[in-house]
Amino acid sequence: MALGQNYAPGAQKGQWVYYGQISAFYQTNLSPPYNTSPYITPFIGVASINSTVTDVTLDKITLSQIWSFNNGTSPRTIGVQGNVTSGIFQPSIGSALWFTAGSLSAPETLYRYSSPPINETVVASFAGSSRAVNVWNCTCSMTGNQPTLSEIWDRTSGLLLGHAYNISYSYLGNYQDGSLEIKATQTNVPSTNPDFTLTTSNSVRILPNTTSTTRLTITAPDRLTVSLAITVRPIGLTCKLNPVRVEVLVVPTNSTLSCIGPLGTYQVTVNATSGARSHSQTVTYEVVKSLEPTILGVDARLFYLILVVAAAIAAFTVLALFMRRSAGGRTASSTISKPTLVFSSSTVSTFVASLDHGVLR
Repeated sequence: MALGQNYAPGAQKGQWVYYGQISAFYQTNLSPPYNTSPYITPFIGVASINSTVTDVTLDKITLSQIWSFNNGTSPRTIGVQGNVTSGIFQPSIGSALWFTAGSLSAPETLYRYSSPPINETVVASFAGSSRAVNVWNCTCSMTGNQPTLSEIWDRTSGLLLGHAYNISYSYLGNYQDGSLEIKATQTNVPSTNPDFTLTTSNSVRILPNTTSTTRLTITAPDRLTVSLAITVRPIGLTCKLNPVRVEVLVVPTNSTLSCIGPLGTYQVTVNATSGARSHSQTVTYEVVKSLEPTILGVDARLFYLILVVAAAIAAFTVLALFMRRSAGGRTASSTISKPTLVFSSSTVSTFVASLDHGVLR
């Protein structure tokens, strides 16, 4: 972010972009000098442009461009110098902005001074690879005139990858129709396809025909756009995402997954894609009769009730056995003969003699 805030060049000397896809069309019934378009006419008959960075000094970038033509015109070399702070190019050819500062992101402005903001930072395919790009779209509304302009730059280097201009003008019998498209087909600028992470709950339990909302969190170290899609198996559960296209900022960004359906167990897979990067997460949805916790598939309250009843029955059984054993012990002791004391005559005589002598006094 620091480079973007300083509006410093991101392009390096020796980097090049080859624009091999160029198409230009223009027609009008206006009289000279209004029978040409400064935004389209310079590119009519151009087959390709090879643009190379020859110098980077402070906030200035110099390009050497070789223009090739498909109408028999010999190739020509054009030197272009521009400033990433002001956005001023010399010479100014059409409306193409050949570069911006490096590492800018939406909604920063294209240039530091008097310029519109970048509309979005996304991942798109250019020159055979996926890369993070900055996009600026402009639609101008005037009486009978609807020109549109679109510019796309590599986010890291700031070099132009795509340019489009369209005009359709009709007023008081006069008209202008034209279009221009310039697209990079080759480059030595390294591809930049930032990665991201997708996190969500692993499982969700909901009641039948009740909508449940689950948060999806997407995190990326850079700003990019992530597209989301879902698959549900088996059929029966109805799900939707909001939104399905997420603009991921430096901080985590969220989308929501809402599902509703009848009793059953479902697998909902969320697929997230940004350029060549993709991740998926599967959420198990259990649509149940009750949201009370379960143990071994049984409602927890019922499970604990069964445990209490079982414990009570066990305790009662143990007490009954103990009481039965105790009762059995008392019955056995009542059948044992009581001991009988037998006193002989000599024993009685001895006891009496002891009394006479004071032994037991």
